[in-house]
Amino acid sequence: LSKKGNVVLDYDFVHKNGNTVSCIINGRPLNDSILSKGSLFSFTDVSERKRAEEALKNAYDRLEERVAERTLDLHRINEQLNSELRERRRAEEALKKSEKQYRVLYENSRRGEEVYRSLIHSSADAVIIYDMEGFCKYVSPSFTQIFGWNLAELEGKRIPFLPESEKNTSMAIIHALITEGTSCHG
Repeated sequence: LSKKGNVVLDYDFVHKNGNTVSCIINGRPLNDSILSKGSLFSFTDVSERKRAEEALKNAYDRLEERVAERTLDLHRINEQLNSELRERRRAEEALKKSEKQYRVLYENSRRGEEVYRSLIHSSADAVIIYDMEGFCKYVSPSFTQIFGWNLAELEGKRIPFLPESEKNTSMAIIHALITEGTSCHG
């Protein structure tokens, strides 16, 4: 100690039983003018506080580790979500493009069908359209003019205009057309 006053030290001592006792030591001279008169020292046991500080430091370190782990997990999950989002956007764009292409195809098909119907409708030849079962779906005005039946009378029915002697041959031709796509002329 010096004439300057108090001294404060943080020091570990050994207890009689061998355990460590952490203390804060306060020391000061008994008489500031005459150091030889002695000194006064007080020891404050801070072992519990030090253990609490150590436990707090360990808990803080563990918390920091957990925060780092969770941050890394969240980063990975965020990257995965971003990747899935990018993939979804690509799929949506592809779907939009596909829908646009099919819309164009549909419109072209519809226009083609209109042109086809217009040609059939204005043809001088008698035209009849059957479904896959052999039932009438359409007759052209020329068909009505030549054979006398109109669509309202024949739609959804088999057409009774074939003579009995031609029925089997004609049905075989229609069947070949429907099942094999073989066209008929004649």
